[in-house]
Amino acid sequence: MEYAAVGFGPKDLRLPAEEVVAAVSAVGDAPTPFVCANVGLIGFDSGITPLYRIVERGGLKIGITAVLGDAELADIRNDLIATKPAAESLVEPAAALAKAGCDHQVLLAFASPEETKKLAARFPQFDFVVTAGGAEEPPAQPEKLPPHRAVPGAAPVERHLLELGHKGMFAVVIGLFDDPAQPIRAQRVPLDARWGEAEEMIRLLTSYQAQLETLGLAGLGLSPGRHPTGRRFAGSAACAECHKASFEVWTNSGHASALTTLENQTPRRDGDPECLSCHVVGWAPQKFQPYEGGFMGVSVTPQLAHQGCENCHGPAAAHASAERGQVRVPAADKERLRAELHLDIDTPPAKQRVVNNCLECHDLDNSPQFDFDEYWPQVEHSEPEESTAEPKPAAAAVAP
Repeated sequence: MEYAAVGFGPKDLRLPAEEVVAAVSAVGDAPTPFVCANVGLIGFDSGITPLYRIVERGGLKIGITAVLGDAELADIRNDLIATKPAAESLVEPAAALAKAGCDHQVLLAFASPEETKKLAARFPQFDFVVTAGGAEEPPAQPEKLPPHRAVPGAAPVERHLLELGHKGMFAVVIGLFDDPAQPIRAQRVPLDARWGEAEEMIRLLTSYQAQLETLGLAGLGLSPGRHPTGRRFAGSAACAECHKASFEVWTNSGHASALTTLENQTPRRDGDPECLSCHVVGWAPQKFQPYEGGFMGVSVTPQLAHQGCENCHGPAAAHASAERGQVRVPAADKERLRAELHLDIDTPPAKQRVVNNCLECHDLDNSPQFDFDEYWPQVEHSEPEESTAEPKPAAAAVAP
């Protein structure tokens, strides 16, 4: 795609440093497109990636630098990657770009819009400031920043903040014209089905999925985190005996075959954490990471395959064990465990909590037409508490 400059994202830097170096190093006479002012692979003196780049396009000299936001830097855990605070790191490249007499200067900031605006205010020479944070869908027109007057008495320079949205679903195009009335024009372009599929990208995706399958979840170094509730998962089948009607609804829904849809993709995507997080039980959808005791493969945790009950209601292992009599708990604790898993949509606040949970997976990227009131009848289930069957008791043990 002939990128002139590419900045790092925090997830890039979760890879082993040697893999990042291999991926971004220059090949032959072509320089690396990667640029970053505050990330140094194998230290800042290695020179693997430059602090800034100056390119010429259409007779214009354009200077570009990039930074990772300070919040994103806090997530880097690699002794072979050196970092600096974003604002501190911009002093040197900003001075160099100013001295070079660039027609335009671009700052790429993988940071929140708030932090990006602070950087833009501190370094007003950048007339195009790009932030990776912000809303899922970028605004129709870039936000205007306070203009900058580089030289006293000179005309102020128009400045813009560009939001990109999530997962590369849009391209924000800036056109520079020799037109005093409208020298800068912007357009938000959705990268949708109108553009078709590029054969090169399909080959790349196929290779990527094959690598994921070869490595496996353990080979990817995924570190399971503790579920916010602190509870453990039981699997949807554990709900069937007491909640027969609800379990039947689930069995006949698309949720019950969610993992199968990944297995049937071409290429298959059941080894991809980004996909698994919404197609199995026990993952954080927006973080693409498993919780402790969550799905770790069909051969290891088959009971947690597909999009199951606990992704909405919460981990239910303690509840299931108490109801079956596998552990002996006081009646009050049994009621508490039941209440912790109860959801309802009887009031607007309660309904909104349920909707927000749905939107973790049915987001703009994966389910752009999602409407709760339209989708809910497909999975609607409720059981009067008094109709809940008591399971047959198992051999009991005293709960610790």
